Amino acid sequence: MAGDASLELLLKDMPSDPHEALAHYERRLRAQNEHLEQLHEDLHLARELQHALLPLQYPTFPSHATPQDSAFSFHHAYRANEAIGGDFFAILPLSETVAGVFLCDVMGHGVRAALVTAMIRAVLEELKPLAHEPGQLLNELNRALSEILRRARTPIFTSAFYLVADSTNGTMRYSNAGHPIPLHTSRRNQTVHELDCQASSGPALGMIEDADYSTRAMQLTEGDVVFLFTDGLFEIERADGEFFGGERIAQGLQKRITQMAQTPLAVLCDGVLQDAVDFAGKMDDDLCFVALELSRLGVRHEVGRDGVTGLYNAIFLKESMEREVSRAERKGYQVGVIALDLLGLDDYASQHGQGATDELLREFGALLHRCTRRSDIACRVRPTGFTLVLPEASIASTERKAAQIRSWVQAQGHAYFEDGQLSLALGLASFPQHGNTAQAIVQAATEAMKPRR
Repeated sequence: MAGDASLELLLKDMPSDPHEALAHYERRLRAQNEHLEQLHEDLHLARELQHALLPLQYPTFPSHATPQDSAFSFHHAYRANEAIGGDFFAILPLSETVAGVFLCDVMGHGVRAALVTAMIRAVLEELKPLAHEPGQLLNELNRALSEILRRARTPIFTSAFYLVADSTNGTMRYSNAGHPIPLHTSRRNQTVHELDCQASSGPALGMIEDADYSTRAMQLTEGDVVFLFTDGLFEIERADGEFFGGERIAQGLQKRITQMAQTPLAVLCDGVLQDAVDFAGKMDDDLCFVALELSRLGVRHEVGRDGVTGLYNAIFLKESMEREVSRAERKGYQVGVIALDLLGLDDYASQHGQGATDELLREFGALLHRCTRRSDIACRVRPTGFTLVLPEASIASTERKAAQIRSWVQAQGHAYFEDGQLSLALGLASFPQHGNTAQAIVQAATEAMKPRR
């Protein structure tokens, strides 16, 4: 028993003299209390740090939009049953029009579960280049976690769900790793149903190292809400042993959109949480939910943006390149530039039509965005041409980035690259090695382009 062990520790080496024994006991008790107080402070700090890892504010789409004008809206709740918990979520701005939402639930509670969530967050950050592909992201996250946790004495499993939503066309793609199935709420049709996860579900992360997680797609319309949650919500238990259950979650959402189709997202979600609290009157598990709403469908043409890909345009390239060269001159660093051209795109458009060509351009623009750092600038400057600006990048770094892009095109490029319909030309240049003005560097990169299959 824990209490007997504590008493035995206090009485260890107890002097025979009563006064000395009392003083000895008081010293031991004081030391134990100080140790417990330190543990309490450490847990309090851990709780604060864990909450600091959660979003302080939601991203907007596009990034300069106000929350009211954002294409996506978000809402969440996070409650830990103990000082720290095993639930974690992240909202990833993958481009000006694409959002990723990740939610996971680590088996167990307390310090061990919280440590695993910290590891997941770190690995998720490393895997951001894969964040546009839900199944691939979960595949790599599972491999990384399995490798880390293999040395642990006790198996630790993590359920997870990841989705990617595109506001330009309403497409949502997702993959599931043994997680409770999210709910799709349609305001327009006033319906609530589970996502179809049969073809995209795999085991919890950390169970099978070579598990394969596939990706499924569906269409969202304006006003649709996707409600993700951990099992702490539907497993809230009443005194009589009955669980709140997923059906009551769906009923709560259904009731509120039936009463008022345009119920604000926060009211819709918090109402379901209140239903659960009213049902059980207590909480016995970590609990987390996060909801995404497609508030506005379609892309607005923005100053400085290409209307098809969402990347920056030639006007923005000129302004930003001049700014970066000026900054590099002052601070003594280099600026790398990669020029790219999709050879054969005109013939592709003649064969397949402009709609298919625009979709191809969007996919290629998304690939370029995945290859860039936050400080990099990706632009579409001609119907078939793109330019990447890499601030503070040496020519060696620029060459590595170009190699990465070629590798990604080979690995992820669709049949139009594989069967020779299209090929990719790349050219590199760097300031100040290849010119002393912004225009000269961009021109040098453009002239250096060579076709590569």
